[in-house]
Amino acid sequence: MNRKFLLILFYSLFFLAGCLKFGPDAETVNPTVDQVSQCRRLMYLSPKVRIKPLGFKSVYGIDNAMWLKFSTDVHYHDQLFSFPDSAEVRQLQYVNDLLPINVYWWDVDVKKLDIRSYGLPNGCYMDVGLDEKESETVVYIFWHET
Repeated sequence: MNRKFLLILFYSLFFLAGCLKFGPDAETVNPTVDQVSQCRRLMYLSPKVRIKPLGFKSVYGIDNAMWLKFSTDVHYHDQLFSFPDSAEVRQLQYVNDLLPINVYWWDVDVKKLDIRSYGLPNGCYMDVGLDEKESETVVYIFWHET
């Protein structure tokens, strides 16, 4: 009986450890090409959208999370993204604010943003805020797994 219990415990711990994808957390105002590429892929940013990165933060754990701030000449939510036809993307009810985090460049608490929330495939979500100016739009994206 003890042997059976130990085998079950061992395999449970083995499979649980394989599911946890912890990696190094990062925070910068000068994201690397790889960090921006990862954001483009996970956040379904359209390849046509030119972006000038202004900030990046990633936190890896049981549920990964990323924050990306950039400027662009795109002024509308629907022009930012290129969701695949097979993806079940749903626009969720509007949220009235983006979660503040403790980094100076994520200044959402002092802005009045046009914010939308999206449910993405594979249990992921993202909140997107636009700060529209005449010549550019500053975009704030908070992406996370659940």
